[in-house]
Amino acid sequence: MRYWRMRGVRMRGSCWIRKIDIPRNHSGIELGSGVALDQHVALVISGDSEDKIKLAIGDRSYVNRGTIFDASLSITVGEDCMF
Repeated sequence: MRYWRMRGVRMRGSCWIRKIDIPRNHSGIELGSGVALDQHVALVISGDSEDKIKLAIGDRSYVNRGTIFDASLSITVGEDCMF
């Protein structure tokens, strides 16, 4: 978790993160408190790398193995969601 924060991912609390991939534009991602990202989840921010949130995952949401989010404009996942 510390690694991703140092890279620029915004986290609003403690998260459960397994082996995931965020290839670029880390500062375009915001994770709510209690978010869980399982193995092989990919969070991709496409397009220009301006410093705005393009992918937001709400509190207590779970993303299962092998899921890919590719946000070129904006993706918002609400609270207490499961993918």
